[in-house]
Amino acid sequence: MSRKKPEKIPTKERQQLLREFWTTVSLLGDVDEIQRFFRDLFSETEAIMFARRLKIAKLLMRGKSYGAIERDMKVSSATIASVHAWLDGGFGGYIRGIQKLESELRRQKHSGQPQV
Repeated sequence: MSRKKPEKIPTKERQQLLREFWTTVSLLGDVDEIQRFFRDLFSETEAIMFARRLKIAKLLMRGKSYGAIERDMKVSSATIASVHAWLDGGFGGYIRGIQKLESELRRQKHSGQPQV
């Protein structure tokens, strides 16, 4: 599929496309269904790239230094700074998602379920 710069798509069409995308994701029922959807949508490389951004955000929220994240994850300080900028000035999605994930992991740990 050819790339089209978002600013070249009329605002109303862009909003409709994104609304349908977010609605589709919100309607998926469980982790397996969401996983199948994104496996069809993203290459493995793309999925890992997004998962690594999430991990960087988690580490930043835990107070890890840029140096430690660079060393442990083999990423550049520019990548870390980009994620950090979204944590500080984004829409709160990273923070809320990570809070929900950590809450779920605690719940699974206390209930004896296998963790994600």
